[in-house]
Amino acid sequence: MSGSYNVAWLCEALLVSRSGYYDWLRRRREPSRRERENRELTERIRRVFTANRCAYGSPRITRELAHYIHLNPVRAKAVPADDLARHRWSSLHHFPQRERPRCLVSETILAQSGQLPDTAAGWKRYHAYLAHLAEEDLKLREKRFGRLSRGWVVGSDEFRRELKKNLPSADAKGSRFELLGADREALAEARAQVWEEKLQQVARVLGVKLNKLPEQYSAREKVEVAAAMKQATSVSNGWLAQRLQMGQPASVSQFVRRFHLSGHADRSEFRRALDQVRNEKSR
Repeated sequence: MSGSYNVAWLCEALLVSRSGYYDWLRRRREPSRRERENRELTERIRRVFTANRCAYGSPRITRELAHYIHLNPVRAKAVPADDLARHRWSSLHHFPQRERPRCLVSETILAQSGQLPDTAAGWKRYHAYLAHLAEEDLKLREKRFGRLSRGWVVGSDEFRRELKKNLPSADAKGSRFELLGADREALAEARAQVWEEKLQQVARVLGVKLNKLPEQYSAREKVEVAAAMKQATSVSNGWLAQRLQMGQPASVSQFVRRFHLSGHADRSEFRRALDQVRNEKSR
């Protein structure tokens, strides 16, 4: 009706203030806080899904979202990572309680974080894992920007060629990254791309379909690929644990160690596959 009648007359007739009417109109035109939060959450889900090659289902996406939400107070510097469990304004504070709110469902978070039990000990391990993630995230954000290179831009074709030439060797350590003109954290994204390409090659040679890996952390296909990657590249346990869904980073070392102790790494099929990967690397 405001298009046909004077707003002031309508407000007077309906016994409402003009400021109240315009405030109501503004709220209708601007998204509410809940709508903004839902949009941010939707965008976060989309980023998690695409960042993991569109292979994550709802349990893994739920885990990544839970980690992200639980670490928000640390990112905002509202509380240090060690005191995260005592931050009363976070849902994480209520999860370990015996009588937690019914809306807090812990099964997916704990199962996707290494099959942790819903006990005080299990939540203590989960808190320690979050502290580890927070420390890595903090180091990355602090050291990622402002690094100098040798005159070429990080992410350029020349940079990627140099990185691919130097990175895959199994003895590559932090000093190798320094020679490339930046610290390890500043090169995290470029390094992950190189490891992803090598992972695709390893999986192809071993006949493993990465989009059809079993859910079990210690599945034979996952451990075999991880063992080959550890021997052929400088890949980190953290990256393998997340990419292959093998639980916590320390689990990768345990699984690969058992793989070697059981003699599987000495099988002729595995040795031939590893030689083929190394030969393709040297071309």
